[in-house]
Amino acid sequence: MTYRKERYILPEITERIKSGKDGTRAVPVTTSRGGVRAIDFTPVIEGSGDGVIAFDSAWRVLYVNDTISRWAGKPASYYTGRIVWDEFPHLLNGPLEEPIRQAMQDRVTIAFEHYSSTYGRWFDVRYCPSPEGLFVHLRDISDRVREYREAEAARTEGQRRQREFLRDVLVSVTNGRFHFCPEEDALPGLFPMLISPIVLTAPSLYAFREAVRDACMLCGLPEQRAFELVIASGEAAMNTVVHAGGGVGMICGDMQGGTVQVWINDLGPGIAMETLPRATLESGYSSRGSLGQGFHLMLRTCDRLHLKTNTDGTTIVLEQDRECIASELS
Repeated sequence: MTYRKERYILPEITERIKSGKDGTRAVPVTTSRGGVRAIDFTPVIEGSGDGVIAFDSAWRVLYVNDTISRWAGKPASYYTGRIVWDEFPHLLNGPLEEPIRQAMQDRVTIAFEHYSSTYGRWFDVRYCPSPEGLFVHLRDISDRVREYREAEAARTEGQRRQREFLRDVLVSVTNGRFHFCPEEDALPGLFPMLISPIVLTAPSLYAFREAVRDACMLCGLPEQRAFELVIASGEAAMNTVVHAGGGVGMICGDMQGGTVQVWINDLGPGIAMETLPRATLESGYSSRGSLGQGFHLMLRTCDRLHLKTNTDGTTIVLEQDRECIASELS
């Protein structure tokens, strides 16, 4: 759990108590078990809809407002003088215990959001030091959380539809050569590895291109088609080194079927969705140097290009068959 620490006492409650505003006085109005004072905070915090529990440094309850009483199903007067751990055991041995003890010990206000399975609600929780001990201030934010989740779900669905639309457009305008893969499972199946993975750096680019050439020979690709795949693979590897700081190249293939598959993975920032069509299809366009020319050239020199990209990195899969199936870019 993460929570915020703030060095102040809950102002809307304790400052009014100290000043006596709204007719509130921090004086005992009754004496309950153990001689504990029951302090009249009612004019300050009733009617707000928020839940408030106040207790002293010995963890004895000084006050429970009507909201807490309604949530817990017991009258507010029942709690006065009782030990908070006994009456609210869900505060112990869980995510709520550490911050409440820290707030009491360090005299700092700690705030965080928490889902209570006890009450079936989301709360904005504040543990606030007071002269007597500590306030627990609970604001029900269940509606806000639900609205946020609904908005996030709508945004996610909108992004999904946008990616699927982009996928369909790109595969159409390239006559099936460019496959945008929104998710991992949309990438093609991995063929048997022909050559050990190669870490892609500037010095290793030549060795990587030669390894692609060797794989083409193993799968029986004609010299011209092998040459074209070497060009496409070199462009993809160069982009990875220049724009993502490097990556890993894997060369796989189906020797019987005559298809070579080149996988290139990196952990770079990816390609922004709004620039993806131009960055991959428009010759010479790039928001980052030569990237646009590289993709345009890859699509001209391999049979199929599969691309998965996001802020966590990019995966490119180039495929070249032994026999050329005519497919011109639109």
